[in-house]
Amino acid sequence: GSLLLPPYGLVMIVPFVDLDETNGPTEFIPGSNLPPTSVEGGDASYWHDPADGTANPDAATVSLEAPRGSAIFFDIRTTHRGKANTSPTARPILYASYFREWFIDRVNFEGRHSQLWHKSEETKDSVGNNRLKKLYSRVDSRRYTKMLEDILIERGVDISTL
Repeated sequence: GSLLLPPYGLVMIVPFVDLDETNGPTEFIPGSNLPPTSVEGGDASYWHDPADGTANPDAATVSLEAPRGSAIFFDIRTTHRGKANTSPTARPILYASYFREWFIDRVNFEGRHSQLWHKSEETKDSVGNNRLKKLYSRVDSRRYTKMLEDILIERGVDISTL
């Protein structure tokens, strides 16, 4: 069998308007976060074209319509896209990702930061070290996570079950 690894990143989408087929909900290829050989009959081309990495157009997809303010969470490895917005209005969403420190999303982003970021003097500390880059790139994530957990606890959520 295939080795099933735990996710190294999680994505959250929160729509600021109701998402439906007219304004383009997020579309997923269910199971595309798993090795294709873990699926009965799966091979290297089951989810993606092995030559160029594009999604298999014959793969089954699911579009998630969602009410405003809901949260959609998924494994960052899951193939997804926003469908076409054919409505006359914008489709504002919050797209946030949390991932392990070593991971760089080279599919959606070319690198962690632009070349200007790497050359910036503002990211150096008082003795000229670039240690602040790590701090800036993960701005106080522990405190932020604690704040979110406290909000959930105040709302009666048992965070130990999350």
